[in-house]
Amino acid sequence: MITIRPCRAGDAELLRRARLRSLRDSPEQFGVTVEEAEEEPATHWEELAAGGSERLALVALDDDSPIGMAVIERERGVRHRHRARVWGVWVSPDYRGRGVGRRLLTALLDWAREEGVVVLYLDVVDGLDPSRSLYRNLGFVRRDVDPHALRLDGRFVAQERLVLLLRRG
Repeated sequence: MITIRPCRAGDAELLRRARLRSLRDSPEQFGVTVEEAEEEPATHWEELAAGGSERLALVALDDDSPIGMAVIERERGVRHRHRARVWGVWVSPDYRGRGVGRRLLTALLDWAREEGVVVLYLDVVDGLDPSRSLYRNLGFVRRDVDPHALRLDGRFVAQERLVLLLRRG
């Protein structure tokens, strides 16, 4: 049975495993390499897993094995706290097409609304049509495209910036 749940204190290693697996499974989707993530100190994963009003990390589990993840983080500063960035959205290839990504994102949207977030941003790399379709079905719209967002194996990869206005104000 697949469960989606927030990470909590004590889940740092679980979150780290999910993130490293995502980067190994889908390296072209992310702006971080496996090597960079492996170098992050334990405190990074502990803070990310602990969550709070600044961030929420979710994991999708099949039994105790991570098969998906997603993170939302508020921007810092008084004048930017109404905005948050969604990142690290990943579902294991064996579980894609089963609604896991939708469940992860819906939970992030619920958290954002509860925390008073007004605007959400996320970036999606060029060619990820199923992901882009999911984001658009949830109400995200295209803001712009950065044709040189990532450099992968000597070539540039474009990223589309999507935005979702949760409420006016």
